[in-house]
Amino acid sequence: MSQRRFASVKFLESVFPNLPRRNALAIRDIVKGYLNPREIPEVEHCFRGFHHDPDRVYAKLIALNFYLDGHGVEAIREEKSGLGKVVAEYVNTGDTYNTTILYNVKSQNFYVTTWGDFVERNRI
Repeated sequence: MSQRRFASVKFLESVFPNLPRRNALAIRDIVKGYLNPREIPEVEHCFRGFHHDPDRVYAKLIALNFYLDGHGVEAIREEKSGLGKVVAEYVNTGDTYNTTILYNVKSQNFYVTTWGDFVERNRI
């Protein structure tokens, strides 16, 4: 499944000011399904340590983490205890209100937002 609508390269460059254009292009292509994360040499090695192949979305998030120079992929759960159902996954960009790319499990779409805004908006 590919995502039809996503942020433009120009928008990505504006909200991530230090993002090189080639990274913005790769991010757009990964989210839209034009670029397979497993075919990116700089990212492919990340999959070797997995006991099971990551699903399509998680593979995309790992690649997005690379291109955003993030701090890993994290999940947002329904319950604050951390044991609830995953409602979103995102690239950790260092702060609750730093711009990031988030995958909403319910809508099955990627968004440019902050994970703090997502939590507030959805009252999680």
